[in-house]
Amino acid sequence: MRLRTIATATFAVTLSSAGAYAQDASGSFDAKSAIETFFDNAASIGATTSTYGSIDTEGDTVTVSDVALTWTWNFTTDQGAGNAVNLSVKVPSLQLTSLGFDGTLYSADRIALPETDVSLTLDSEDEDFSYQFVMKDYVTDSPSWAAVPALQENAAAPISRFAPIIDAVLKQNHAGASIGGMTGSFTAGQEKQTFEYGAATYGKLENGYLESFSMDGATTTQTMAPETSDPTLAGMPTSMTITYGPMKGEAIDMKPLVTLLTGTGAAEGPQPVVGSMSFGDMQLEAGDMASFTMGETKINDVTIDPSRGPILPEVDSIYNAVQSGEEPEFPTLMGLILDVYGAMGLGSYTVDGMDVSFPQGSATLGNFSLANLSSSGLGLVSLSGMKFEAPNAKGELGKVEVADVVFPERDNFITAIMASMAAMEPDPQIVMKAIPYLGRFTIGGLDIDSDDVGKIALGVFEARAANFIDAIPTQISLALEGLSIPAMLIQNPMAQGVLTAVGADPVQADGSLTLGWDENSQQVALDEDFRIASIGRLQLSAQLSGIPRFVFAEPQRIQEALVTAAIDGVTATFADEGITGFGINMMSQQSGMPPEQFPSIVAQQAEMQISAMTGNADLANSVSSALTTYLSDPQSISIAAAPNNPVPLAQVMGAVMTAPQALPGLLGFSIMANGTSQ
Repeated sequence: MRLRTIATATFAVTLSSAGAYAQDASGSFDAKSAIETFFDNAASIGATTSTYGSIDTEGDTVTVSDVALTWTWNFTTDQGAGNAVNLSVKVPSLQLTSLGFDGTLYSADRIALPETDVSLTLDSEDEDFSYQFVMKDYVTDSPSWAAVPALQENAAAPISRFAPIIDAVLKQNHAGASIGGMTGSFTAGQEKQTFEYGAATYGKLENGYLESFSMDGATTTQTMAPETSDPTLAGMPTSMTITYGPMKGEAIDMKPLVTLLTGTGAAEGPQPVVGSMSFGDMQLEAGDMASFTMGETKINDVTIDPSRGPILPEVDSIYNAVQSGEEPEFPTLMGLILDVYGAMGLGSYTVDGMDVSFPQGSATLGNFSLANLSSSGLGLVSLSGMKFEAPNAKGELGKVEVADVVFPERDNFITAIMASMAAMEPDPQIVMKAIPYLGRFTIGGLDIDSDDVGKIALGVFEARAANFIDAIPTQISLALEGLSIPAMLIQNPMAQGVLTAVGADPVQADGSLTLGWDENSQQVALDEDFRIASIGRLQLSAQLSGIPRFVFAEPQRIQEALVTAAIDGVTATFADEGITGFGINMMSQQSGMPPEQFPSIVAQQAEMQISAMTGNADLANSVSSALTTYLSDPQSISIAAAPNNPVPLAQVMGAVMTAPQALPGLLGFSIMANGTSQ
C-alpha cells in the first residue's frame, strides 16, 4: 500500500514548500506559480534534478507534463567500495484542480496522475540491484495537507528531530482516492522478481483516520539463477509464483502510532489503530517441487498504547552510540524493544487453513488463530485440523492450544536480565516476577500410523494452572484420555519387556490429577487417578494443612512451613488388571515354586518385618491378612491414614526417627484388600 502512494504523497506534501513564493501582490494564492516554483527548485525537496515539459492552465485545472525528478546518493563501504543509489520519478502528466492555500492547509478538488514511473537502483562494485514500478491512474478527491515543517539540525536528537514531519501525517486528508493498478520488477544479480497489483480504492481520510480501503489481488513471480555447480540442488525450481487474493480494511487510525513515535497528543491506555483487515487466499507454486496455499487471513482490533513512548527520543541515544562506534547501552536497547513490543495489542488473528504439497507428501492445517495479545499476556493460540501424509507415515492432530499466558512486567523483566548479565546472585523473588506463566495447554485428536513404530493415538491431554502467586500456580490440573503408544517406544528395556508380556502392548493409559491450595484454610489437596490397561489403576488422595502463603510468594522460606504443616489424611487404592498375577507367575518361574505359595510367603515376611519395626502385632497381622487376600485373588488393595485431627508434620518426622511403632496409631492407619477391611 505504501508503494502505491509514495510518489504522490511526496509531491503533495513537498508542494507546500513552494507556497510561500506563490503569493501575488494582492496576497491571493497563484497555483501555477506555486507549481513552477516547486519544480524549479529541486533543493526544496532534496532532489538532485527537477525538470518538466510545460505547465498549462485551463480553468481551475493546472496540467504539468513530463515531470522528472532524480535523487543520487554516493557512499563508500568500510572496504572502500564505491556505491551509488539512484532514485527517479517520472510523471508524464500531472493534473491539479482548484489548488489553493488558506494560510494553514493546502487543498485541491482533485489530483490525478494517469501514470507514475519510479526507479530505484544501486550501482555497486559487489552486486547491482534495481527496483522499478509503474503506477496507473492515481486519483485523489478533495485532498488537503499542511505545510512541511522546517527541520532544525540537532546533533543530540538526530532521529527525534524528524518528529514534526511525522506529526504532519495527521494533517493529510482526502475524500477518497483510487489507483488503477501497479506493475514492476526487482532485480538483484541474476535473480529477478516481477509483480502486478490490482486496483485499489481508499475511503475518506481525515486527520490520520482512514475509514476503509480495498485492493484487488496481486501476483509476484521470482526467477532464480539455476545452480549448476552444486549437484544436491539439481531439480530445484528456477521460478516461483505467488498469487494474493483481495485485501480490505476498515477503521485505520494513525494517531496512536504517531503519538507513540513522537509523543504528540499523548493518551493513556491502548488506542484502536486497525478495526479490521482481511487478506484473501494466497497460493505459492514452485514448479514440481512444492505448492502452498493459505486461506483467508483476518486481523481485528489492533491497538497501540502511546504511553509506552515517545519512541524517537529513545532511538536518538542508540543512533548516536552506533555513529560514534560504541555499543548502545543494553538497558536502553532492551527498554526500546520492550516499549515497542509492549505498545502493541491484537484482538484476533486467524488463518482459514493452510495446505502444502511436495513430491514426497502433503500437510494440511485446518485453522490457526491467535486472540487477545498484549503486553500483559496472550489469551489463546490455537492450531486445529492438522493432517500429514508421507511415504512411510500418515496422521492427524485435532488441536493444539496454548491459553491464558501472562507476561512479566517490563521493569521486573529488565531487572532480572540485568542481574543475570552482571553475574549477580539471583534474587528468587525477582526471578519469579520475571517469568511468564501459562494457564492452559491442550493437545488432542492425535492419530499417527507409521511403518516404523506403528500406531500412536491420543484423545486429549490438558494441563491447567490458575491462581498464581508470581509465577507459581496454586491450582494445577492434568487430564489424560485415550493415550495409546507401542511398547517399543518405552526406553527402558525391562519395562518394555514387562509391558509386552503382560499384554499391555500397545500401552493404553488414562488419568487425571488435581493439586490445589486454598488460602482461607491453608490446605493443600491432591487427587490423582491413573490407569494403564492390563496393568492396573492407582487412585491417590492426600490433604496437608498449615501451608502459609509465603511458601509460594517466597519459596526460599519453604523450610519454615515444616513448623506449621500437618497431615490431614491420605488414601491410596490400586485396582489390579493383570500386573500382580504376572509378577507372581514370573517369581514362581524363577524360583521353581508353585505360584499359589507366594501369597502366604510374602504375607509372612511382611508380618515379621512390621512386627520387628513397630512392635505392633495387630498392625502386622492386619497387613499380613490384607496381602494374603489380595495376592490370592488380585482385585484391589487400599491403604489409608485418617487421623482424628491433623497431625503436625514435625511430629510425624520425630516419630519416624524415635518411635516408629507409634506411627500407625498417630496417623490412624488402615488397610483393605478386595474391598474388605483387615
